[in-house]
Amino acid sequence: MQAWFMSGLAPLQHSAPRFESRCPDQTRSETAGFLTEHRLTWNDGPVDASLRYASSHSFSFVLLKYGAAVQVSPGILEDFLLFQVPIQGRSCIRVGREYVQANPKIASVISPSLQVELDWEQGCEQFLVKIPRHRLEEVARQTLGLSLDRPIEFAAGMSLDSPHGCAWQHQIGSLLAYGGHLPPEMDQWSRQAEDNLLLHLFHTQPGNYSQQLQQSVRPASSRRVQRAEDFMRASLDEALTLEQIATAACASVRSLTLAFRNERGLSPMQFLKQIRLEAAQQAIRHAVPGTQVSEIALRCGFNHFGRFCADYKSRFGRSPSQDLRIVD
Repeated sequence: MQAWFMSGLAPLQHSAPRFESRCPDQTRSETAGFLTEHRLTWNDGPVDASLRYASSHSFSFVLLKYGAAVQVSPGILEDFLLFQVPIQGRSCIRVGREYVQANPKIASVISPSLQVELDWEQGCEQFLVKIPRHRLEEVARQTLGLSLDRPIEFAAGMSLDSPHGCAWQHQIGSLLAYGGHLPPEMDQWSRQAEDNLLLHLFHTQPGNYSQQLQQSVRPASSRRVQRAEDFMRASLDEALTLEQIATAACASVRSLTLAFRNERGLSPMQFLKQIRLEAAQQAIRHAVPGTQVSEIALRCGFNHFGRFCADYKSRFGRSPSQDLRIVD
């Protein structure tokens, strides 16, 4: 772990702990609330636990220590990927059939679908990044154009002294720079920074989709891009998936994604969001008195009203209700 990265952790280290405890039962209960249910077996040393927490758009950052040596048995994480690295001491992690002896230079990457068991030595403190599984799969499908026919799995060990490991630390450092307290106007940047971190993970950490990523793919033709766009415009109110759009365009997911990036500068799903927002803006501008913004959002394919309002303001600089008042 690089010295500058340790200094980047300082705001998290100096933040108020979410909990401190010398009680084994309370410690297990509190950590389960932030991470996942697990069995905790206490070994040598006194319990002196604490947990500090920060977040970005959808990632969680945790500094955790138990004081005593512990064995942590969460089984399968299922809903998230967990990156963790000791900042003090060492731990031994079994992920599926792999074993990682983790220390400040060797981190572990725990895939959501693999069985895991962790042994922390006495005095070990670790930095953890909790990455929701749906974000991992979203980037795989929508940005990389992967067809996910099996759970995403990565090699369990990551060297932080390698060029890739240093770049990984840099990107985490940028997300930690605000100490987990991003102003609302930075949310879009935070999401993009998360996407970049996940792209880095897919391209540099060996995994079960590495071979698919290395295969060359010819972009779909302009005619197929137009066919996909026509399908999207005709189906704005439907809950479309990338696979449905690719099928309508008679193209593979990866070839269509590559073609959209070449011709539109966006992934197909990013393009879909853009035309939905543009359609919503036009509908608001031509709305009759008494029209509700939520009605327009649903007609344009937005099922999460709060997210729609945030995306609309990020795109146009005004909230949808502000634009509706201008019309009224």
